[in-house]
Order: sequence, then C-alpha cells, then structure tokens
Amino acid sequence: MDRLMSVASSNSKKSVTLKNWRLAPYNQWAFNNVRGLMPTENIPPSKKPASLLKTTENLLDISIKTHKKQYSNLNDYLISTHTDSFIVLRKGKVVCNWYNAYSQENQPHIIFSISKSLTALLSLHLSEIHELDLNKKISYFIPETKGSAYEDATARNLLDMNVSSNFEENYLDQKGIFYRYRNATGWNAVVDSEGLRNFLPSISKGPNPHGEVIHYCSPHTDMLGWLIETVSKVPFSKILAHTILQPCGIEFEAYVTVDSYGTPRAAGGVNICALDLARVGELMRCKGTINGIEVLKEESINDICHYDNKVSWANQIQWADNLFPAGRYRSCWYQTQDPENEIFGSGIHGQWLWVNPTKQVTIVKLSSLPLPLDLEAKREAVAGFRQITDQFID
Repeated sequence: MDRLMSVASSNSKKSVTLKNWRLAPYNQWAFNNVRGLMPTENIPPSKKPASLLKTTENLLDISIKTHKKQYSNLNDYLISTHTDSFIVLRKGKVVCNWYNAYSQENQPHIIFSISKSLTALLSLHLSEIHELDLNKKISYFIPETKGSAYEDATARNLLDMNVSSNFEENYLDQKGIFYRYRNATGWNAVVDSEGLRNFLPSISKGPNPHGEVIHYCSPHTDMLGWLIETVSKVPFSKILAHTILQPCGIEFEAYVTVDSYGTPRAAGGVNICALDLARVGELMRCKGTINGIEVLKEESINDICHYDNKVSWANQIQWADNLFPAGRYRSCWYQTQDPENEIFGSGIHGQWLWVNPTKQVTIVKLSSLPLPLDLEAKREAVAGFRQITDQFID
C-alpha cells in the first residue's frame, strides 16, 4: 500500500492530461478525479441520505479461485484485478467496503457505461409518468435527427441497442468515427470540438431495419440523454438526481461530464462513489422500491430482469463468448440468464454493478484496467463475484 501511495502522489494533475487520462498508469488517478480534467455538472446528494448498516462479517479472508489464478485472499484478488473501490452489500448491509490508495468512500469514480444503466432508469421513470413515449420516433421529439440513423428509431430502440447505424464502437480508434465521437464528447484533447449535438445527427442508418440486431453503440445513449432533456425540459444532471439518485438516498456528491457546449455524456460520463452506486443496485434488487420510496414501478424492474425481446446478441462476442451465452440485453442492463438470475451494468476498464437477487447481494467493483475491453478480466471479475455470493447460504 505504501508503494501505491507513492505512485498516487506522483500521478498528480500535472502529469495526467486529456491525452493520457485513459492510459495506464495515469488512469488510476484520472478515474477518481475526472472533474479535474474536463467540464462537469454536479449531481447533489440526498438531503436525507439512506443509512447502510455494517455487519461483522469479514470477507477479506476468503480465497478466490479463477480459471487463471488462485488468490489467497480477497485483498490480493482486488489489487491484482486493478480495483479502486469495492463494495458488497448483503440484504442491504455492508459486508465489505474496500478502497485502494487512489480512492476513498466519498470519492466519485467514473463508471463509464454503467451510466447507460442509470440513464435507462431515468427514461423508464419518464415513461411511467407519461412524459416520454418509448415507441414514438425520435424525430417527433428532436427534428434535428431527420436524415440520420435516429430519424425513424424509437427510444425503445435506443434502450435496447438495436438501432441500425453505421457507427463502430472501437475504443482504440485513432482516426475513424469513434475517434470523432470522443472528440465531440470533450474526452480528447482537441482545439475545436463539434459537440455531441452536432455529431449525433451525422450518424447514418445501417443496412438493417431497426430492432432486428443488437448493435452496441454508445452514442445511442447520448441521444437518449438529449431526448430526456428535450421532453423533461430539465438538465440531465438535475433530473437524474431528483428522480433516481436522491430517492435512492445517495450520501455523496456525484457528477457527469459535459462537452464544450454543456451537453451531458449520458452514455459514459457519470461519476459516483462506489457506496452510492451500490444503493442503485439495491433499488434494482428491491424491485424499484428503496427506503420505503417507490422510485420505479415493479413492472419496470421485472421487464429489465426478465424480458426477452427475441433479438439475438450472439454477435456481441465480448459477452456471448463463454461468459453468458444465453444472456440478454434490456434497457441498458444485462441479464445473465443463469440460475441465480443476476443482472448487471458494466463499463470499460473494469466497472461493475452486479446484482444477485437470489442471494440478496449487490456488488460494486470500480477499477482502472489498462485496456478498455479485456475478456480475461471479465472472467476474473465474474468468478470473484460468484464465489463471494456463494459465501451466503440463507
């Protein structure tokens, strides 16, 4: 840990820039300090934070065995898998609360595409109160999308990632459409950024009809963020706070990155501390009601957990290959379709919100993996989650 503290101190804001913030080792500091690198909008905590009781159980002594390695204890597993923050809740009580030298309990960490899962919950809330018709064409709400992939797509298509488009989700792209997208979000070091709302309507439609094939594209959730702000007439950060995060009882300030025009990165820019993200997991585990407050209808949560939209995700190799071959994607959440019916949100570089309703366990793992996508690291993470939940019998 002393070595980590030394490295953490040397990775100051002076050495981390928009050119290197997603690269190791700079990402270890950056992922816990994103608002020191780019513009953000604050998400205030709840005025009545929900208390989370702690138990006397000690998970740090358990060993973890994966297909790759035997870890003698949980601490070794977490350090080896580039973990920054780690939370385990059992029946709503904290049974493990772990941080490395770069993080701490009240420190927001970027959650990348788990942001999509939060944005989806907000969309479903707007649908429940009849402010957003998920089945209406996007161009009905946002005329600027005419002529683009989004013109005749719906919010439901955005939620389920089955918009047909020419976009390619290539995190290592240095010259194509994904690189241009990153420039538009404000996540790269560029002099003049076109901004998300100029970029999104430039995405053209793909060869297939909407709704037929899972085609994972982050801009679709940024479009959903634009749609949310349009129908609600409330900034994304404020409505996410008021309708989802504050009712969950978040204790600490969160924030979301914005582009140079103030447009939120709804697809990947939310930064929140691990303990507060675990509260969102509890909302899912408890079927939409938390702390005695109905945040979302039970039918909406059941739809996320069990709905089969009959659209194959076999082309999504990162999940279909060996991990969850029968898995499904619904409203920006993943269904494992395994016996314990886990659901999860996931983000690049090792971000996880894992919910096991059968064992009544919620796990948050926020990390700084060197690579954005790493199938071996996903296997390591899932193996760890399942061995932790197997500790609980009743």
